[in-house]
Amino acid sequence: MKLIYATEPLDKNCDNPVFLVGPTPRSAEIKSWRPKAVEEFEKIGFKGSIYIPECRSGEWKHSYLDQVEWEHNSLDHCAYNGAIFAWVPRELKNMPAFTTNVEFGMYVFNDNLFYGRPNWSVKNNYLDYTYERIRYRKPKTNIKDLVLEVAKYLDERS
Repeated sequence: MKLIYATEPLDKNCDNPVFLVGPTPRSAEIKSWRPKAVEEFEKIGFKGSIYIPECRSGEWKHSYLDQVEWEHNSLDHCAYNGAIFAWVPRELKNMPAFTTNVEFGMYVFNDNLFYGRPNWSVKNNYLDYTYERIRYRKPKTNIKDLVLEVAKYLDERS
């Protein structure tokens, strides 16, 4: 498994790239959900590349435009070649997930967008409804199940 962080080059040789869409902590006090997702992919022996829209070092050293451009290119790469893993642990004060709403909307019509959120997450009713209506799937309520769903999809298409 290869981890690719914000602004790092795309892995164009990977058959199963996965982009981890969801809210990003804006301070060191708030823990990211992405390490748990990576851990679950590791547990199943995932061999693809995982795109993580956070800095490898934990320090933002690039511009907003560099970040946005990287995210768009990486999302498109994963949408056409792998899967989009959308996990939305929305907490309005610290992780409002406003960008996540846009990214979800951009890719919800793709068969390879997979969505979930913890039961405690707020303001996801519209995402839930849209996902069920367009994808005919219920959102997962834990990261492990979402990882398994993405892995199964990628295995079946290989």
